[in-house]
Order: sequence, then C-alpha cells, then structure tokens
Amino acid sequence: MPENESSDAQMNYQDPLFLSHSDNHDSSLTLMLFDGGNFMIWSRIVKLALGAKNKKGFIEGKIPKPASGHKDYNRWERSDYMVRCWIFRYMTDQVAGDLSLVQTSKQLWDELSERYSESNIPLLYQLKKDLGKLEQEDLSVGDYYCKLKKFWDEIYNIKAMPECTCGIVAKCTCSMYKKMLSMVETKRLIQFLMGLNRGYQNVRENILSMDPLPSVNKAFHLVQQTKKQKKVSGDMQDIAEASTFQLTKEVRQYVSAKQNDSRNQGKEGRKPKTDVFCDHCKKKGHDRSGCFEIYGYPHWYKGKRTAENFGKLEEEIDSSLDEEEYEIGSGSMSKPDAGMISAVVKEVMRAF
Repeated sequence: MPENESSDAQMNYQDPLFLSHSDNHDSSLTLMLFDGGNFMIWSRIVKLALGAKNKKGFIEGKIPKPASGHKDYNRWERSDYMVRCWIFRYMTDQVAGDLSLVQTSKQLWDELSERYSESNIPLLYQLKKDLGKLEQEDLSVGDYYCKLKKFWDEIYNIKAMPECTCGIVAKCTCSMYKKMLSMVETKRLIQFLMGLNRGYQNVRENILSMDPLPSVNKAFHLVQQTKKQKKVSGDMQDIAEASTFQLTKEVRQYVSAKQNDSRNQGKEGRKPKTDVFCDHCKKKGHDRSGCFEIYGYPHWYKGKRTAENFGKLEEEIDSSLDEEEYEIGSGSMSKPDAGMISAVVKEVMRAF
C-alpha cells in the first residue's frame, strides 16, 4: 500500500465518524446477551467493544450531535444509528422492545444505566461482604485466586483510586501515589494468604517473612510452585511405597514356594498309607516291622486287641505323627532365621 494511502487509512480509523466496510448492523460486540439482570458485566464488555471501534464516545456523550445542515451531520447520524443497532442486537427482545423509541445512543445508554445499574453503595457492601467470607476450602489455588481477582476488579470498578485533576501528583517528589498503590497491593496479598488452606501454612509464613513483600501475583506463583513440589514429592513417595510392597510380595511368594517344596519333598519320602501292607495280620496301613500282633500292644492301648482295632489305632498314631511333623516343619519355615531372610531378599533383588 502506498504511503499516502496508508496515512489516509490511519486518519480514517482515528475519526470516530468513520465506518469501515466491516462495520454493519451484524457486527459482533460480545457473545453475552443482556437479559436485564447482568448489566454490570455486560455493560463493561460493550464499552470495551465500542472503544475498540472508536465509538464509545457516542454512549458517553463525548461526540456531540452536529447541527442540522453541518457537513458531518449525516455521518454522525449514520454512526449513531450503527451504535444503537449493535447495542440492540445483544439484548433480549423484551428489553430491546421497551427502549426502541430512544433518539440517540447516549439516551439509550443513560436509560439502560438508570433502569438496570445497581446503586454503588449496596453493591459495594455486598461485594466486600462476599470477599471477606471467601476462602479456598475445596477450590484449587487457581480457582480461588481467580475468584479473588474478580472481586477486586469489581470493587475497583465501583470505587477506583481517586485521580489527581490539578496536576500536583505529577510534580510530587515523595511518591505518595506509589505508596498508596503499595498499600492496596499489600492488603490484597494478606487477603489472598488468609484464605489459603492449612496445607499452605509454611509457604504463607515464608512469604510474610519476605522483605520487601512480593506482589500478590508473585505470591500466587510461589504457592503454585509449592503445590507442584508437593505433588512431585507425593508421587515419589507413592512409587517408593509401591516398590516396597512389591518387594515384600515377592519375598512372601518366594518363602511360600520354599515351604511348599519342603513339604512336597517330605511327603515324597513317605509311602502312602494305602500302599503299605502287613503280611502277618493281612492289614493295610503298616508293615511287619510295626505290627502290634508280633511285638505286642502298647501299655496305653486299652481297647480290644483285634486286627480291626489294631489297624485303626495304628492309622491314628501315624496320622498324629504326620500332623506333628507338618506343624514342626511349618513352624520352622514360617519363622525363618535372619540368614534365610537375607538370602531370600538377595535372590529377589537379582530379579529386578
């Protein structure tokens, strides 16, 4: 684009009466629709959008209507029509219908403000009351900080820091305005730290001990870093506990396998009772070397010394001996000595 055309285009956009080809009644200002109950946030977004189009002066009355017959009269009227179309487009039909007869954008905005804007003092009271009760509780640090920031911005929008109109502040050499801003920042920092959960007690004390105190944004960053460090530490601890549990599980499995092998070996060395046969009394469950009929009955046996009773008695004796042997073997394996534990752990560790 030639330099003179670029300069003309820049001048056109600086002219509040200029409408580009993209400025039409369907142009988008905001995605929010005004329904009569959200005027505060909706009006703020509309002002931003009109300011970006260099048209906010129409609703503020800073671009007065030229006299009829003035060279800019038609341009002003066309721009004012466009601003009203943009505002009406983002209202519900009911709200827009009640305001369709207003004559200018300034009148439209004044009517909206008078009907729907809340009184500053009750609203300020409610905002500060809600701010005083706000705590983190089950919110994340990010969500908690965003809620705080919203309250601060709304309060500042209602009761902003007073501005000097006489020019004395510009000549001030003691930085009074800067000190006032620092006081506001310190107040916000304390509010942020007070609402944090008890889990952030250490980082809260560390921040309060800093000199000079950090900004509230910096404090939020420090808290976020602490949260990330806690998460990493917690993950490492979980990994260590999982590794220990796995190692213990492997040791137990190994010891159990050793016990089973020992029991199986003991059982393999003994012949099943049903396979032993005595060729003297012709009974199963014992052989000739353990036959009571040959070597005599024990003194504690008071039953009838028949072959049938003899076979049952011997089976009971052998069964009790097996149980005792098993209990002794189980006890010795369930309580292995330190040397065996050390050997088992070493073998398990070689598998990792």
